[in-house]
Amino acid sequence: MKIPGFLDQRPAVKPDVVLGPALWRGPALSSVVMDRSTGRQYELNHALRYVVERLDGTRTLAEIGEDYERVFTRQLDENSWSRILALLGARRLLVGGPAETRTTAPPAPSSAPGAVRRATWWSGHLVLGNPSLPLERWHGRVGALFSPYVFGSAMALFGAAEVVVVRHLGEIFIDCSALLRRPVLLLAVVLLLAVSTGLHELAHGLTARHFDGDATEIGIAWFLPAVFPYCKVEGVSLFASRWRRAATAFAGAFANLLVLLPFLPLWWWSGSATSLRAVAGGFLLAGSVTTAANLLPIARMDGYQVLGALLNISNLSDESRRYRRLLVRKVRRGPDGTLDYPRWARWVYGAYPFLAVSSGGAFLLALVYVCFRVGAPVFGNLAVTVLVSLVSAAVLAALVTRNAYARTAADAAAKASTTV
Repeated sequence: MKIPGFLDQRPAVKPDVVLGPALWRGPALSSVVMDRSTGRQYELNHALRYVVERLDGTRTLAEIGEDYERVFTRQLDENSWSRILALLGARRLLVGGPAETRTTAPPAPSSAPGAVRRATWWSGHLVLGNPSLPLERWHGRVGALFSPYVFGSAMALFGAAEVVVVRHLGEIFIDCSALLRRPVLLLAVVLLLAVSTGLHELAHGLTARHFDGDATEIGIAWFLPAVFPYCKVEGVSLFASRWRRAATAFAGAFANLLVLLPFLPLWWWSGSATSLRAVAGGFLLAGSVTTAANLLPIARMDGYQVLGALLNISNLSDESRRYRRLLVRKVRRGPDGTLDYPRWARWVYGAYPFLAVSSGGAFLLALVYVCFRVGAPVFGNLAVTVLVSLVSAAVLAALVTRNAYARTAADAAAKASTTV
């Protein structure tokens, strides 16, 4: 039944509602919408995002419907509009809907500093606090780091430093032999790596803050046997620029490289066979390896996040797995099977597992080659074999635990959000 004047309405979404960019999720586009007044997020398909983007209070439903029909070749009648407005109203996204504001009460015990959240006996979080205020202060002091000129200069220095490290690997390995004889020096390298990892997480939060995102929680997570710091960052999926999303993902590795940089001249100018030279060399070696590993395009690593941001794809690994399952189903069904993906998406989703496996395999092979070529003359073949086995097991364990931890966090985030 038609209601007189229904299509002449000019509804509007609330000013606090922010629309994220359209990202590919499987064969279709989707977007995240966030109500900043409540902190709630919803995932919209591309057609609904098109409608929400135009609900600005100046256009009638009829005008929006005409634009919609030209783009999607489908009409929005009164019944369709009734369902859309009812859905958005129920989510409290429209002006004039039921009011709901973010609570100003003290944080829930599970989010308070010192709280422990256990998912299972072998995984959980220890919350250390909300880093928003410290990051706000630090942002004003390190804002120059976000200049493209400073970034480019720093990356050039990093490249030159890594060339020097590679050219002097033999000397660095000899210096590192002191770490095995003096455990206190090895402990110093481990502590430096821990500090670097903490700065890595803070860098993600600081970069998100620079682009108007937010870091809402920092703490220590464990997914046995791995224990690592974490920084919960919100709003990255709302960044319109893919370069900003990629920069936020790369910020942690950039921080690691910044920390490494002064240790090269420290190693270079230290006297031979000194404790300082051994610690500097060990940290240069371990830091370079862990940073390179983190930039691999393997699921949940920073390199994977950068790749997904640059491709404008959400959940690349999961969607690639879904594509392969559908492809197998299509092959089994023969001509009756359907696979409605754009051509470029078929290439990307199909090629991603080969990229991940080949890059990870090349990294491990290069690590083994360097260790035996440079390390064997210093430590002996047996010691290098044990070392390579331990390092390979540690890298694989880190990849598996980080992937599993990130998947657990993603599942929790999915429960907190709603797809509409």
